[in-house]
Formats: sequence, C-alpha cells, structure tokens
Amino acid sequence: MDKNEYLFIFTITPVQSFIAQARKTRDLHAGSRILSELIKKANRKSTKI
Repeated sequence: MDKNEYLFIFTITPVQSFIAQARKTRDLHAGSRILSELIKKANRKSTKI
C-alpha cells in the first residue's frame, strides 16, 4: 500500500501588529499567551499524524 504524505501549512499573522496593539503589560502577556497556546496545539496535532 502506498503511503500518502501531506503538507499542512498553518499561519497566524500578523503577529507583530497583534502584539503592538497591547496597551498594558498584561495585554501584551495575554496576547503572547494566546498565540503561544495556538501554536502549541497546532504543533501537537501535526505530530500525531
């Protein structure tokens, strides 16, 4: 049986402007945390395949 290989491209943009909109340190922390969690979950899903 042939093994099928797939390429999945997942991007989150624009990160820099998203973080630049932070008005307070806690906003910056929350925005960074959200982006980090999204990347972690996407990475976990891709390594399970």
